[in-house]
Amino acid sequence: MWNSGTKHGRTISLTLTILLTVGMAAAPTEAGKFRQLPEAAEVPLFAELLGAGSVLPRARYEVYLPEGDGRLVRLTLEEVGRGDPEELIVLIHGALSNRKTWRFLAGDLGQDHRLLLVDLLGSGESEKVDPADLGKQGYNPTAQARRVLQALRTFIAHRPTPTRRLTVVGHSLGGAVVLRLTGAPELRSEFGDVIERIDRVVLMASLDFAVEKADPTLVKIVGMGKVKAGLGNMLGLLRKEAAAFTLNAYVDSTLATRNEARKLTRILKQRTNRRPAQAQIAQAVPMGLKTRKPDWERIEALVDDYRNVTIPCLVVWGARDETLPLSMGYKLQAQLPDASLSIIHGTKHSMQLERPRLSARLVREFVDGDVNGRAGISEIRPGAGASIDTGSRVVARSWKADER
Repeated sequence: MWNSGTKHGRTISLTLTILLTVGMAAAPTEAGKFRQLPEAAEVPLFAELLGAGSVLPRARYEVYLPEGDGRLVRLTLEEVGRGDPEELIVLIHGALSNRKTWRFLAGDLGQDHRLLLVDLLGSGESEKVDPADLGKQGYNPTAQARRVLQALRTFIAHRPTPTRRLTVVGHSLGGAVVLRLTGAPELRSEFGDVIERIDRVVLMASLDFAVEKADPTLVKIVGMGKVKAGLGNMLGLLRKEAAAFTLNAYVDSTLATRNEARKLTRILKQRTNRRPAQAQIAQAVPMGLKTRKPDWERIEALVDDYRNVTIPCLVVWGARDETLPLSMGYKLQAQLPDASLSIIHGTKHSMQLERPRLSARLVREFVDGDVNGRAGISEIRPGAGASIDTGSRVVARSWKADER
């Protein structure tokens, strides 16, 4: 019990008074910034795609998977769209996200393709297992890749229609999961029956394991504890930061929505959401727990496995990506055996949100087209005018200005 008459009590009381005063002063700014963001349904582009997606056939599934200690964990999958039932495009989200990141893209791509949206363990509607119950590396990309492959094997076995062909798409951390599920020798051996069906891979601003230093913003999120999150939520600072983060994620800030800011706030303020999200980020790349310096031997072993990803790959990157730099895209394109790189100008990290129609078109062309001889680099300048062939391995293409 705390006696406010003591020196210690007066210090706590004074601290809380200052925090509450700052919070009340910050509240109008926070509320204004958050409330200025539109709902997704109020943005014409998103409203159109949400409307198109709302009439698509869809079904939600829960898959229970065994962990090493015998416990079962639950993954949520959602099948959406029309098209050849023997073909599936599997979409895997990144950190601080869930399967709904694909909802706009699905409204377009789902018109003629079957999509399978995955909530990784610890995200969305999948089970939020506390990291302490999974072990030190229970949320790393290899562990997540194993669960995705287990879920796919179970899902395929229970489908009434045979699944002949899979395309796997990953964004950001989801791209690292895709690199492991297609490149890790132990997973290729254990899940050969699933991997042999994968004939295309799309990496959207994928995390490359060769990261030399931790991102300061992500370090801040990983270090957020119960007290800091609780005070931040009470004072409205979490919503303020989430709104600012969301606004900064788009070149065209009119596309930043309250839905995205609200999602981030919910992840950070609730311990059951925050702890798995923090573990996903902290375990994404091998680094010292205290030093946060790269563990180069483990990193180089992961990068060496890129050579096993012999499936044709499309690497897509926003030219203005401030989360994972475009240089990562060039590196992945060079290190993967059969990869092409498409650079979208005027775009940041999450092209599935910034340019869902264009992203859907890139995936559609890659899935449906001839990939022979595709290896190279193309630059896409939305609304830039006529297409220009540079005569080298780099090709500039233009897209309609309204094709986001």
